[in-house]
Amino acid sequence: MSVMDDIYENAENPAREGSRELFEGEMLRAFQDARARGETPDLDKYPWSLLPKSAYLQDAERPGVQAELYPPDALDLKNAADTAWESRERAKADSNRTDNGRLVRAGLSKTVSTRSKRTWDGEPVAVKNPMGKQAAGALGEELIAAYLRSTGVKDTGRMDYMVSVNNYPVNLIAGDTVIEIKTGQASNQPNSQQWRLTIGQPGKAEAAYLATLEPEKKAALNVSKTAAIFARKALAVERIEKDLGRPLKKRTMTLILNPDTKTADIYEFEGFHQRLGWGSSEDSYVATIKYKDASP
Repeated sequence: MSVMDDIYENAENPAREGSRELFEGEMLRAFQDARARGETPDLDKYPWSLLPKSAYLQDAERPGVQAELYPPDALDLKNAADTAWESRERAKADSNRTDNGRLVRAGLSKTVSTRSKRTWDGEPVAVKNPMGKQAAGALGEELIAAYLRSTGVKDTGRMDYMVSVNNYPVNLIAGDTVIEIKTGQASNQPNSQQWRLTIGQPGKAEAAYLATLEPEKKAALNVSKTAAIFARKALAVERIEKDLGRPLKKRTMTLILNPDTKTADIYEFEGFHQRLGWGSSEDSYVATIKYKDASP
């Protein structure tokens, strides 16, 4: 068994001690040591190298997707670390869960009504009480759930494991559809008027590794990270479909939120997306809502 084999298998063990950063550092050192010895680790032998074969990207057929879109150098260690760590965290969550595959209702904390006046008119809006990104995201998810419930969509909620795992790849189930939700605020400046996937900031170990790479290899790594995000979404959808026993459509719903007026514009798009600009999304506009806390 190689050093990388040992590290990976231990990382998937829920009883393993140590931080995510420590795990990433271990993998990086093992990979760099192997390269220094003139070896080329066979990434195809590890489970994470299979992820792109399940990537949801423009409905690409699985055979050949990996070879065509994800060159071996792009399947680098950050993806390996993310995948193995997620497996570990999911195993821990599974071990603590008593009701596997239960739908937890969502959208019950807010009531919404539609209105004709839009929240965002194309220019940044001065907001006295802007929300933090995490709080805005959580509110956006609840508002989309409340809005869909108000339109008569039944079975609006999340699987129990979507609640118990941080940053689950998709956000909501509504009838026959699984939804990713992205929230922006009307105060966003022009360069931030977009909804996009977020790759996350690198830890110390990865930052040190990135400093050794040439620009084109850094770009390839970012392509790989984006591909891994889509792959995790595809795997999440597959798991939900298996638990519910039916196929699901894939959709993205977005909001432009004003916390001062308690209003939000809602947009809807087919599938999952890397980036959606506000200015080019007029055809996807659905409604503007006003929201308030639900009565006890």
